[in-house]
Amino acid sequence: MTTTPPGGAPRGNKKLNRPGEGGFFSGAGVRFRRALAADLDGGVLLADEAPLAPGPDAPQGEWAFFKLRVWRRAVLWLALVALVPMLVVNLVSTIVDMADSDFGDLRVDPDALSAMNALSLLLLALDVGLAVGVLTAYRRWASWRRSRRVLFWTWLLAFAGPFVTALFPARALAGGGNEGAQMLIGLLGATLVFAELAPKAISLIPGLLRAAVSAKVLFPRSGAPGWLIRLAAPFYLLLVFVVMLVPYQVSGSPLFVVALLAFCAAPVWLWRSGGALAKPTSLEDAVAAVRRTRLVQGLLNGVGLVFLVAGVVSSPLPVGPLKVVELVLGLGANVLVLSVVGLDALVAAMLTQHDLDGTELERDGTILQKHAMTEFAAAAGDEPPPGPAAPPAPEPGPGDGT
Repeated sequence: MTTTPPGGAPRGNKKLNRPGEGGFFSGAGVRFRRALAADLDGGVLLADEAPLAPGPDAPQGEWAFFKLRVWRRAVLWLALVALVPMLVVNLVSTIVDMADSDFGDLRVDPDALSAMNALSLLLLALDVGLAVGVLTAYRRWASWRRSRRVLFWTWLLAFAGPFVTALFPARALAGGGNEGAQMLIGLLGATLVFAELAPKAISLIPGLLRAAVSAKVLFPRSGAPGWLIRLAAPFYLLLVFVVMLVPYQVSGSPLFVVALLAFCAAPVWLWRSGGALAKPTSLEDAVAAVRRTRLVQGLLNGVGLVFLVAGVVSSPLPVGPLKVVELVLGLGANVLVLSVVGLDALVAAMLTQHDLDGTELERDGTILQKHAMTEFAAAAGDEPPPGPAAPPAPEPGPGDGT
Protein backbone atom coordinates (compact mmCIF):
# COMPACT_ATOMS: atom_id res chain seq x y z
CA MET A 1 0.00 0.00 0.00
CA THR A 2 1.43 3.36 -1.01
CA THR A 3 0.78 6.34 1.21
CA THR A 4 0.84 9.81 -0.27
CA PRO A 5 3.05 12.19 1.74
CA PRO A 6 1.13 15.09 3.28
CA GLY A 7 1.41 18.54 1.76
CA GLY A 8 2.53 17.29 -1.63
CA ALA A 9 0.53 18.70 -4.50
CA PRO A 10 -1.39 21.93 -3.97
CA ARG A 11 -5.13 21.53 -3.55
CA GLY A 12 -5.73 22.99 -6.97
CA ASN A 13 -3.26 20.98 -8.99
CA LYS A 14 -6.06 19.87 -11.32
CA LYS A 15 -7.74 23.26 -11.54
CA LEU A 16 -6.91 25.97 -13.98
CA ASN A 17 -7.54 29.68 -13.69
CA ARG A 18 -7.76 30.83 -17.30
CA PRO A 19 -7.67 34.56 -16.50
CA GLY A 20 -4.01 34.03 -15.56
CA GLU A 21 -3.21 34.16 -19.26
CA GLY A 22 -3.93 37.89 -19.26
CA GLY A 23 -2.08 40.86 -17.88
CA PHE A 24 -0.47 41.73 -14.59
CA PHE A 25 -3.74 41.94 -12.64
CA SER A 26 -5.30 38.81 -14.12
CA GLY A 27 -5.84 36.25 -11.40
CA ALA A 28 -5.26 38.94 -8.77
CA GLY A 29 -7.50 37.21 -6.26
CA VAL A 30 -5.56 33.95 -6.56
CA ARG A 31 -2.23 35.72 -6.18
CA PHE A 32 -3.43 37.72 -3.18
CA ARG A 33 -4.80 34.66 -1.36
CA ARG A 34 -1.68 32.65 -2.11
CA ALA A 35 0.64 35.39 -0.83
CA LEU A 36 -1.19 35.56 2.49
CA ALA A 37 -2.15 31.89 2.84
CA ALA A 38 -0.70 30.12 5.85
CA ASP A 39 -0.11 26.92 3.85
CA LEU A 40 1.52 28.80 0.92
CA ASP A 41 -1.26 27.46 -1.32
CA GLY A 42 -3.57 29.69 -3.34
CA GLY A 43 -5.97 26.84 -4.12
CA VAL A 44 -5.66 26.94 -7.93
CA LEU A 45 -2.93 27.21 -10.52
CA LEU A 46 -2.86 30.03 -13.04
CA ALA A 47 -2.82 29.16 -16.71
CA ASP A 48 0.87 29.97 -17.15
CA GLU A 49 1.78 27.91 -14.05
CA ALA A 50 -0.05 24.69 -14.87
CA PRO A 51 2.32 23.56 -17.68
CA LEU A 52 5.27 23.75 -15.27
CA ALA A 53 3.55 21.85 -12.46
CA PRO A 54 4.86 18.34 -11.66
CA GLY A 55 2.71 15.37 -12.54
CA PRO A 56 0.28 13.84 -10.03
CA ASP A 57 2.74 11.02 -9.30
CA ALA A 58 5.75 13.32 -8.92
CA PRO A 59 7.85 12.98 -5.75
CA GLN A 60 7.04 15.10 -2.73
CA GLY A 61 10.18 17.18 -3.20
CA GLU A 62 9.20 18.36 -6.68
CA TRP A 63 5.83 19.53 -5.41
CA ALA A 64 7.43 21.28 -2.44
CA PHE A 65 9.84 23.11 -4.73
CA PHE A 66 7.07 24.06 -7.15
CA LYS A 67 4.97 25.26 -4.22
CA LEU A 68 7.85 27.47 -3.09
CA ARG A 69 8.22 29.04 -6.53
CA VAL A 70 4.55 29.87 -7.06
CA TRP A 71 4.35 31.28 -3.51
CA ARG A 72 7.37 33.51 -4.22
CA ARG A 73 5.70 34.70 -7.39
CA ALA A 74 2.53 35.69 -5.53
CA VAL A 75 4.40 37.54 -2.76
CA LEU A 76 6.54 39.42 -5.29
CA TRP A 77 3.38 40.38 -7.16
CA LEU A 78 1.88 41.78 -3.97
CA ALA A 79 5.13 43.63 -3.23
CA LEU A 80 4.96 45.26 -6.66
CA VAL A 81 1.38 46.35 -5.98
CA ALA A 82 2.71 48.25 -2.94
CA LEU A 83 5.96 49.43 -4.53
CA VAL A 84 4.50 51.14 -7.60
CA PRO A 85 2.22 53.60 -5.74
CA MET A 86 5.01 54.14 -3.21
CA LEU A 87 7.31 55.19 -6.06
CA VAL A 88 4.68 57.58 -7.41
CA VAL A 89 4.25 59.19 -3.98
CA ASN A 90 8.02 59.25 -3.51
CA LEU A 91 8.50 60.99 -6.85
CA VAL A 92 5.85 63.61 -6.05
CA SER A 93 7.24 64.30 -2.57
CA THR A 94 10.80 64.51 -3.92
CA ILE A 95 9.77 67.05 -6.57
CA VAL A 96 7.86 69.08 -3.98
CA ASP A 97 10.81 69.06 -1.57
CA MET A 98 13.26 70.09 -4.29
CA ALA A 99 10.99 72.91 -5.45
CA ASP A 100 10.44 74.20 -1.91
CA SER A 101 13.82 75.63 -0.96
CA ASP A 102 12.41 78.25 1.40
CA PHE A 103 14.03 77.93 4.83
CA GLY A 104 12.62 81.19 6.17
CA ASP A 105 15.23 83.51 7.63
CA LEU A 106 17.89 80.78 7.57
CA ARG A 107 20.63 81.16 4.99
CA VAL A 108 21.21 77.98 2.99
CA ASP A 109 24.37 77.07 1.12
CA PRO A 110 23.34 76.52 -2.55
CA ASP A 111 26.06 73.93 -3.15
CA ALA A 112 25.05 71.89 -0.10
CA LEU A 113 21.40 72.12 -1.14
CA SER A 114 22.28 70.82 -4.62
CA ALA A 115 24.19 67.92 -3.08
CA MET A 116 21.23 67.07 -0.85
CA ASN A 117 18.84 67.13 -3.81
CA ALA A 118 21.20 64.83 -5.71
CA LEU A 119 21.14 62.38 -2.80
CA SER A 120 17.34 62.47 -2.80
CA LEU A 121 17.32 61.59 -6.50
CA LEU A 122 19.79 58.78 -5.81
CA LEU A 123 17.48 57.30 -3.16
CA LEU A 124 14.59 57.51 -5.61
CA ALA A 125 16.69 55.74 -8.24
CA LEU A 126 17.51 52.95 -5.75
CA ASP A 127 13.81 52.45 -5.02
CA VAL A 128 13.12 52.31 -8.76
CA GLY A 129 15.91 49.75 -9.06
CA LEU A 130 14.30 47.66 -6.34
CA ALA A 131 10.98 47.73 -8.19
CA VAL A 132 12.73 46.66 -11.41
CA GLY A 133 14.50 43.87 -9.52
CA VAL A 134 11.25 42.64 -7.97
CA LEU A 135 9.57 42.74 -11.39
CA THR A 136 12.46 40.79 -12.94
CA ALA A 137 12.38 38.21 -10.14
CA TYR A 138 8.61 37.96 -10.54
CA ARG A 139 8.89 37.32 -14.27
CA ARG A 140 11.67 34.76 -13.78
CA TRP A 141 9.75 32.88 -11.11
CA ALA A 142 10.22 29.52 -12.88
CA SER A 143 14.03 29.80 -12.50
CA TRP A 144 14.44 30.00 -8.75
CA ARG A 145 18.20 30.60 -8.72
CA ARG A 146 18.16 33.44 -11.25
CA SER A 147 15.14 34.98 -9.61
CA ARG A 148 16.60 34.95 -6.11
CA ARG A 149 19.97 36.39 -7.21
CA VAL A 150 18.35 39.35 -8.96
CA LEU A 151 16.06 39.95 -6.01
CA PHE A 152 18.81 39.73 -3.40
CA TRP A 153 21.24 42.17 -5.03
CA THR A 154 18.64 44.79 -5.93
CA TRP A 155 17.17 44.58 -2.43
CA LEU A 156 20.63 44.91 -0.87
CA LEU A 157 21.40 48.07 -2.84
CA ALA A 158 18.03 49.64 -2.02
CA PHE A 159 18.40 48.68 1.65
CA ALA A 160 21.98 49.90 2.15
CA GLY A 161 21.68 53.07 0.05
CA PRO A 162 19.74 55.20 2.57
CA PHE A 163 22.17 54.30 5.35
CA VAL A 164 25.09 55.52 3.24
CA THR A 165 23.41 58.76 2.16
CA ALA A 166 22.40 59.42 5.78
CA LEU A 167 26.08 60.20 6.46
CA PHE A 168 25.63 63.53 4.63
CA PRO A 169 25.57 66.24 7.37
CA ALA A 170 22.33 68.19 7.05
CA ARG A 171 23.79 71.07 9.05
CA ALA A 172 26.09 71.75 6.10
CA LEU A 173 23.07 73.42 4.49
CA ALA A 174 23.56 76.32 6.89
CA GLY A 175 26.94 77.02 5.30
CA GLY A 176 28.81 79.61 7.30
CA GLY A 177 25.77 80.62 9.33
CA ASN A 178 25.62 80.87 13.09
CA GLU A 179 25.68 77.86 15.38
CA GLY A 180 21.97 78.15 16.14
CA ALA A 181 21.01 77.88 12.47
CA GLN A 182 23.27 74.88 11.99
CA MET A 183 21.75 73.18 15.04
CA LEU A 184 18.18 73.83 13.86
CA ILE A 185 18.80 72.51 10.35
CA GLY A 186 20.69 69.55 11.79
CA LEU A 187 17.71 68.62 13.98
CA LEU A 188 15.37 68.92 11.00
CA GLY A 189 17.69 66.75 8.91
CA ALA A 190 17.90 64.15 11.69
CA THR A 191 14.11 63.90 11.78
CA LEU A 192 13.91 63.42 8.02
CA VAL A 193 16.71 60.84 8.08
CA PHE A 194 14.89 58.97 10.83
CA ALA A 195 11.71 58.94 8.73
CA GLU A 196 13.73 57.51 5.83
CA LEU A 197 15.67 54.85 7.76
CA ALA A 198 13.05 53.71 10.27
CA PRO A 199 10.96 51.66 7.76
CA LYS A 200 14.12 50.01 6.44
CA ALA A 201 15.34 49.05 9.90
CA ILE A 202 11.94 47.99 11.23
CA SER A 203 11.14 45.83 8.18
CA LEU A 204 14.37 43.83 8.41
CA ILE A 205 13.58 41.52 11.33
CA PRO A 206 9.81 41.19 10.63
CA GLY A 207 10.59 40.11 7.07
CA LEU A 208 13.03 37.47 8.29
CA LEU A 209 10.57 36.31 10.95
CA ARG A 210 7.84 35.98 8.33
CA ALA A 211 10.24 33.90 6.25
CA ALA A 212 10.92 31.62 9.22
CA VAL A 213 7.20 31.16 9.83
CA SER A 214 6.70 30.25 6.16
CA ALA A 215 9.59 27.80 6.30
CA LYS A 216 7.75 25.88 9.03
CA VAL A 217 5.07 25.00 6.48
CA LEU A 218 7.62 23.63 4.01
CA PHE A 219 9.38 21.61 6.73
CA PRO A 220 6.87 20.94 9.53
CA ARG A 221 9.11 18.35 11.22
CA SER A 222 11.98 20.83 11.49
CA GLY A 223 12.40 22.85 14.68
CA ALA A 224 14.84 25.36 13.15
CA PRO A 225 12.18 27.95 12.13
CA GLY A 226 10.80 28.07 15.67
CA TRP A 227 14.23 28.49 17.25
CA LEU A 228 15.07 31.23 14.75
CA ILE A 229 11.88 33.05 15.75
CA ARG A 230 12.72 32.71 19.44
CA LEU A 231 16.19 34.14 18.87
CA ALA A 232 15.15 37.05 16.63
CA ALA A 233 11.96 38.16 18.40
CA PRO A 234 13.73 39.81 21.41
CA PHE A 235 15.94 41.85 19.05
CA TYR A 236 12.82 42.85 17.13
CA LEU A 237 11.24 44.00 20.41
CA LEU A 238 14.23 46.16 21.34
CA LEU A 239 14.42 47.66 17.84
CA VAL A 240 10.74 48.58 17.80
CA PHE A 241 10.95 50.07 21.29
CA VAL A 242 13.94 52.28 20.44
CA VAL A 243 12.53 53.43 17.09
CA MET A 244 9.07 54.23 18.49
CA LEU A 245 10.51 56.21 21.40
CA VAL A 246 11.86 58.87 19.03
CA PRO A 247 8.54 60.23 17.67
CA TYR A 248 6.97 59.89 21.12
CA GLN A 249 9.70 61.95 22.80
CA VAL A 250 9.56 64.60 20.07
CA SER A 251 5.77 64.99 20.04
CA GLY A 252 4.67 63.71 23.47
CA SER A 253 1.45 62.40 21.92
CA PRO A 254 -0.22 59.53 23.84
CA LEU A 255 -1.17 58.00 20.48
CA PHE A 256 2.45 56.95 20.07
CA VAL A 257 2.28 55.17 23.44
CA VAL A 258 -0.60 52.99 22.23
CA ALA A 259 1.24 52.34 18.96
CA LEU A 260 4.38 51.46 20.92
CA LEU A 261 2.54 48.97 23.14
CA ALA A 262 0.83 47.31 20.15
CA PHE A 263 4.02 47.06 18.11
CA CYS A 264 5.94 45.67 21.11
CA ALA A 265 3.23 43.09 21.80
CA ALA A 266 3.71 41.59 18.32
CA PRO A 267 7.30 40.30 18.90
CA VAL A 268 6.27 39.08 22.36
CA TRP A 269 3.54 37.02 20.73
CA LEU A 270 6.01 35.78 18.11
CA TRP A 271 8.44 34.72 20.82
CA ARG A 272 5.67 32.82 22.58
CA SER A 273 4.60 31.15 19.33
CA GLY A 274 8.19 30.22 18.54
CA GLY A 275 8.08 27.57 21.24
CA ALA A 276 5.26 25.73 19.47
CA LEU A 277 6.87 26.17 16.05
CA ALA A 278 10.15 24.73 17.35
CA LYS A 279 8.52 21.34 17.92
CA PRO A 280 8.23 18.70 15.16
CA THR A 281 4.59 18.60 14.05
CA SER A 282 2.44 17.30 11.25
CA LEU A 283 1.70 19.53 8.28
CA GLU A 284 -1.86 20.19 9.48
CA ASP A 285 -0.68 21.26 12.94
CA ALA A 286 2.07 23.41 11.43
CA VAL A 287 -0.41 25.21 9.16
CA ALA A 288 -2.78 25.79 12.09
CA ALA A 289 0.05 27.19 14.24
CA VAL A 290 1.27 29.45 11.43
CA ARG A 291 -2.25 30.71 10.75
CA ARG A 292 -2.79 31.53 14.43
CA THR A 293 0.62 33.21 14.72
CA ARG A 294 0.07 35.40 11.67
CA LEU A 295 -3.48 36.35 12.66
CA VAL A 296 -2.58 37.68 16.11
CA GLN A 297 0.60 39.33 14.82
CA GLY A 298 -1.31 41.02 12.01
CA LEU A 299 -3.98 42.34 14.38
CA LEU A 300 -1.38 43.79 16.77
CA ASN A 301 0.60 45.41 13.97
CA GLY A 302 -2.61 46.75 12.42
CA VAL A 303 -3.63 48.43 15.67
CA GLY A 304 -0.14 49.87 16.06
CA LEU A 305 -0.15 51.17 12.49
CA VAL A 306 -3.49 52.94 12.94
CA PHE A 307 -2.34 54.75 16.07
CA LEU A 308 1.06 55.51 14.53
CA VAL A 309 -0.50 57.20 11.50
CA ALA A 310 -2.93 59.08 13.75
CA GLY A 311 -0.05 60.24 15.93
CA VAL A 312 2.03 61.41 12.98
CA VAL A 313 -0.88 63.32 11.40
CA SER A 314 -1.91 65.02 14.66
CA SER A 315 1.60 65.83 15.90
CA PRO A 316 3.91 68.73 14.93
CA LEU A 317 6.42 66.33 13.35
CA PRO A 318 7.74 67.63 10.00
CA VAL A 319 6.15 64.71 8.13
CA GLY A 320 3.34 65.44 5.68
CA PRO A 321 0.48 63.17 4.55
CA LEU A 322 2.39 62.12 1.42
CA LYS A 323 5.31 60.99 3.56
CA VAL A 324 2.97 58.97 5.79
CA VAL A 325 1.51 57.13 2.79
CA GLU A 326 5.00 56.54 1.46
CA LEU A 327 6.17 55.16 4.82
CA VAL A 328 3.24 52.75 5.14
CA LEU A 329 3.54 51.43 1.57
CA GLY A 330 7.32 51.20 1.82
CA LEU A 331 7.16 49.30 5.10
CA GLY A 332 4.69 46.76 3.72
CA ALA A 333 6.63 46.28 0.49
CA ASN A 334 9.94 45.83 2.31
CA VAL A 335 8.48 43.22 4.68
CA LEU A 336 7.09 41.25 1.72
CA VAL A 337 10.35 41.39 -0.22
CA LEU A 338 12.36 40.43 2.85
CA SER A 339 10.10 37.46 3.54
CA VAL A 340 11.02 36.12 0.10
CA VAL A 341 14.73 36.95 0.48
CA GLY A 342 14.79 35.29 3.91
CA LEU A 343 13.06 32.10 2.79
CA ASP A 344 15.36 31.94 -0.24
CA ALA A 345 18.34 32.15 2.11
CA LEU A 346 16.99 29.34 4.30
CA VAL A 347 16.38 27.04 1.34
CA ALA A 348 19.75 27.93 -0.23
CA ALA A 349 21.50 27.10 3.04
CA MET A 350 19.77 23.74 3.08
CA LEU A 351 20.91 23.00 -0.47
CA THR A 352 24.49 24.04 0.31
CA GLN A 353 24.49 21.76 3.33
CA HIS A 354 24.20 18.78 0.99
CA ASP A 355 27.33 19.75 -0.99
CA LEU A 356 25.42 20.02 -4.25
CA ASP A 357 25.77 22.89 -6.67
CA GLY A 358 22.05 22.56 -7.39
CA THR A 359 22.25 24.13 -10.83
CA GLU A 360 19.45 21.88 -12.06
CA LEU A 361 15.89 21.89 -10.86
CA GLU A 362 15.93 18.12 -10.39
CA ARG A 363 18.73 18.37 -7.83
CA ASP A 364 16.88 20.97 -5.80
CA GLY A 365 13.74 18.87 -5.88
CA THR A 366 15.65 15.75 -4.87
CA ILE A 367 17.04 17.43 -1.76
CA LEU A 368 13.63 18.76 -0.77
CA GLN A 369 12.22 15.29 -1.43
CA LYS A 370 14.71 13.75 1.02
CA HIS A 371 13.67 16.24 3.69
CA ALA A 372 9.96 15.78 3.01
CA MET A 373 10.09 11.98 2.99
CA THR A 374 12.18 11.91 6.17
CA GLU A 375 9.66 14.15 7.91
CA PHE A 376 6.76 12.10 6.56
CA ALA A 377 8.28 8.87 7.83
CA ALA A 378 8.96 10.43 11.22
CA ALA A 379 5.38 11.67 11.46
CA ALA A 380 4.10 8.17 10.65
CA GLY A 381 6.36 6.59 13.26
CA ASP A 382 8.48 4.78 10.67
CA GLU A 383 12.19 4.83 10.10
CA PRO A 384 13.44 7.47 7.64
CA PRO A 385 14.21 6.35 4.10
CA PRO A 386 17.50 4.49 3.94
CA GLY A 387 20.53 6.29 2.60
CA PRO A 388 23.15 4.87 0.27
CA ALA A 389 24.34 1.41 1.21
CA ALA A 390 27.65 1.33 3.04
CA PRO A 391 30.55 -0.27 1.13
CA PRO A 392 31.34 -3.86 2.20
CA ALA A 393 34.09 -4.27 4.75
CA PRO A 394 37.41 -5.37 3.21
CA GLU A 395 38.31 -9.01 3.69
CA PRO A 396 41.33 -9.73 5.88
CA GLY A 397 44.59 -10.03 4.00
CA PRO A 398 47.16 -12.78 4.42
CA GLY A 399 48.93 -10.87 7.19
CA ASP A 400 45.75 -9.95 9.08
CA GLY A 401 43.75 -11.92 11.59
CA THR A 402 44.77 -13.70 14.71
